[in-house]
Amino acid sequence: QLSQREKNNIPLEPMGKDSLGRGQFITKSSFKIYFGISKIISFLIPLVLIFAGPSDVAVMVTPSLIIVLAQFVGEQSTGSFHDVLRVLVPIGYVSYNLFGPVTSWARDSWSLWLQEQ
Repeated sequence: QLSQREKNNIPLEPMGKDSLGRGQFITKSSFKIYFGISKIISFLIPLVLIFAGPSDVAVMVTPSLIIVLAQFVGEQSTGSFHDVLRVLVPIGYVSYNLFGPVTSWARDSWSLWLQEQ
């Protein structure tokens, strides 16, 4: 199918009619607001915890912030790719985060809570 597009000089529109959502949601202002706010929150909350929270909390939150920044760079660099490939970036980072830093953070938080008791 891709070779036929190239042969007939038909451009691929990965963010428009060739996307899984057919470009219906990506241009809506509500989606843009949601997407912008979620990026700000996912960056600002860990950043505030790093600088304003106790040092134990800052140590636990820093890996998650680094992963969010890496995911942001990954999503920006795949902006012109097809949706199927673009969705692999957040799936990969969420999978890694779930079984890596989040598990470690939960264990460390539990041990800190037990020390307080």
